[in-house]
Amino acid sequence: MNNKSIVAGLILMLIGGFLFLNKLGFFIPQVYPIIISWQMLLIAIGVIFLFDKKQDQKTVGIILLTIGIIFLLPRIYPMNMCITFT
Repeated sequence: MNNKSIVAGLILMLIGGFLFLNKLGFFIPQVYPIIISWQMLLIAIGVIFLFDKKQDQKTVGIILLTIGIIFLLPRIYPMNMCITFT
């Protein structure tokens, strides 16, 4: 068994645990759309690729992780873009 399959299994277990705890009401409703989103999917796939033995797969993992984080940050920290000209 390689590291890549172990990490994929752990990610699936974490998602299942999150969904279970969400049904029990342990999380606030604003967390669910952040965790279950396409950005988090990119982050999870990037983490899986980071644990691959091939160097080019690690590069793809870093790229996917970076793209996922960049697009997820505005959902976590909404910014008010207010530009005033005086």
